[in-house]
Amino acid sequence: MVYLALQRHYNAPKNQPHNKTIAIQKCGNYPYEISLRFAGCQLKCGACYSASYSWHPCFINSNRVVNNKTINDLVNDYNALPTGQPPYNWMRIVGGEPLKNQNYVDFLFNFLKSIQNTHIFNNKVIIQTNGIYLGQELLGNQNTNFSNILKQHLNDLKKIHPQLQIVIEISIKGSNANEFQLISQSNPNLFQYNIGVYNALKNLNISNLRPTVVAGFGINESLLLPGSRVSKNTRILTILNSNRTPIFHNSGWSPDFKNLYNDFLQDCKNRNINFQKMPMHGFDPNSGWGRNAIVNAKKYIIKYIIIIF
Repeated sequence: MVYLALQRHYNAPKNQPHNKTIAIQKCGNYPYEISLRFAGCQLKCGACYSASYSWHPCFINSNRVVNNKTINDLVNDYNALPTGQPPYNWMRIVGGEPLKNQNYVDFLFNFLKSIQNTHIFNNKVIIQTNGIYLGQELLGNQNTNFSNILKQHLNDLKKIHPQLQIVIEISIKGSNANEFQLISQSNPNLFQYNIGVYNALKNLNISNLRPTVVAGFGINESLLLPGSRVSKNTRILTILNSNRTPIFHNSGWSPDFKNLYNDFLQDCKNRNINFQKMPMHGFDPNSGWGRNAIVNAKKYIIKYIIIIF
């Protein structure tokens, strides 16, 4: 069973119901992005901006969550998007967790195979994931059947949409197992899959797949990573470990995180991508989703929240 979170376009009236599976969301330059949102997640991150349609089991009771949508329903919503303008920046697949299990994976890729005119979103799909299920199958279970299924999905997509690029963006939930547990409120043993799936996906050697990583629930500009500076006028909201150091502070990096960090930067250099640090998504109190994240963080991990000036 696949659960989706319904949406509305970013410029829709506030009294309009959330009734679309595919919607335009305000991200990047105009005409922004198109988005598909899955519901449900294996984790229960205390600072999750989408907790109402992510956390198990409460997400099932959200009035935005449905489990009766077909791929044809999604294709119809996609075909109804306004066109005749510059292309949308990309199609973003978010959650909840869009790659939660095999049913979710199959549903997503079968949808992508069913659409046409992918040039309207620049032939770029960004799948935002925690990577847990992928990591469990590719690393923990060493499931060659799953690996072959994923390869087949991507190879099929390449035949149907030769220009389409799939970016799998893995949100890293901490630089060590203790931070992972603090952030995700989940079993720290899952950290190995969260941290290891980037290289597992790279090793599939699929031309239309590009894995990438982002540090989740840190601070907006990676200001505590090596070579960074904090301006006197910078207002930062982040999460503290029990030893009062901010999450992702380099003093707490595990060997696996250090290896991931270095591998990622080397891969960027090889592709001529100018990243000097691993990107980090933090709390933005000026955005709606940021305010939601802060409310949840204060409710569930309040003793670890700090504001640095």
